[in-house]
Amino acid sequence: MNITDLLSAKARVQPDAPAIISPGASLSYYEFDRAVSWVAQGYRKKGVEPGDAVGIQLSNQLQKIIASMAFARLGAVQIPISKSDPLQVQIGLQKRLGLDVVVSDGGAFTNTEISTISGPPEDFADYKDIEPVVEESLGNNQTMYLIVATSGTTSPEPKLGLLSHEAAVNRSRLLSYDKPDNRFLSLVDFEFIGARQNYIRCINSGAAFILNELLTPDNLADAVLELNINYIACARVHADSLVQISTEGVCLFPQINALRVSSTIIPDVSRREYMEKLTPNLYVGFGISETGMVSLAGPESIRNTPGIVGSLTPGNSAKIVDDAGAPLPPGEIGELFIKSEGTITNYIDPAGSHSEDLRNNWFDTGDLAEFTDSNALIHHGRKDDLIIFDGINIYPAQIENVLYRHPAVVEAAAFSIPSVSRGEEPHAAVILNEDLPRFELMRHCRSWLGVRAPVHIERVSKLPKNAAGKVINSELRLLVASARKN
Repeated sequence: MNITDLLSAKARVQPDAPAIISPGASLSYYEFDRAVSWVAQGYRKKGVEPGDAVGIQLSNQLQKIIASMAFARLGAVQIPISKSDPLQVQIGLQKRLGLDVVVSDGGAFTNTEISTISGPPEDFADYKDIEPVVEESLGNNQTMYLIVATSGTTSPEPKLGLLSHEAAVNRSRLLSYDKPDNRFLSLVDFEFIGARQNYIRCINSGAAFILNELLTPDNLADAVLELNINYIACARVHADSLVQISTEGVCLFPQINALRVSSTIIPDVSRREYMEKLTPNLYVGFGISETGMVSLAGPESIRNTPGIVGSLTPGNSAKIVDDAGAPLPPGEIGELFIKSEGTITNYIDPAGSHSEDLRNNWFDTGDLAEFTDSNALIHHGRKDDLIIFDGINIYPAQIENVLYRHPAVVEAAAFSIPSVSRGEEPHAAVILNEDLPRFELMRHCRSWLGVRAPVHIERVSKLPKNAAGKVINSELRLLVASARKN
């Protein structure tokens, strides 16, 4: 199955239902499907063929969705290319992948020898009166649909993996609150796989997908009311921004059915704040670029179980093992492996140095987790981030959760620094909303953590993060080292 077959199926059964909505404009499912075929036919005439590797570098969100679905219908594999990346990074990505063509609206690639074609129309009105065309979807289940860039925190260059149409369709399996009457807003940037998964899941359920490019934290609350938005998906960085504009004692989105926050560890104190200031209908998702969404926790479990990321989503299995590979019982922390029907096929790199991560159909996430007695997951962070201090295992999330309990702490990140005599020393960096003696935070941590408290806490003005909002530990260590010298 081609992922665009999901769209055609919905266009047949609910042609007039809204599929894509922006303030003041919309496309129905019939119009959306027709637009995809029309644009696909145009790109086919320009020489795009099944199996071609295509880069998408567009600013307009409607263009991005239409172009992406059009290339998928043609059986071409695609990768989004961010204009915010340095030119050498963009060109290096093209060379690394050997892209056949880039669809661009005037970005960096227009000044190179790389073949470029223009994007589809950017206005909703341009798709209203086009002639119906027949452009059948090409390829089969194993045809590659997307090149997925991971969002790791240890290297500036992401790993790249291939996602098939079959795996992409499997990732779109519906969750309990995926319904045809949903009006779904994703605040995640369209360069990320999560945003694509969101609108494909909307297509599968027959819901309406809201474009976010005209929305800001300041006008979002009004837009939720005006557009009848009842489901919002975002990363922690977005949720934190919304908390900042909320009014004390007033819930910002009392009427929505779900606010799903994911992409990184979310401290328990932040979860409580979201439920109090944004909506009580909070869901916390845990996902991996290589497999899609792994688990989801709903409001009740979030209230009752610290650190929970929920039950496994459809199509996923999990096991937690010790260092010898033996399965661990509930309550024991170990390395998390996922078997998913949405897993990438393989990594793209000449040496194949990452292919062992996909061994035996079990994906080694590199994350530490434990099962609850009800078989839900509690996430403890990356295995690489585990701090072994005087032979004691310390999880950065333990330190961060304690730091967030202090009212002066706005952001916190825990990390390790090698020690000749003690293995690894736990350190932390914080952003504060007021001046505070360092010993006060140290005393606060020791009262909660004892020997697991950080040996040093550095105040910083900014935490180095990648585009997904995850702290880059290697840069943070250099930042703190520089601050301590000064």
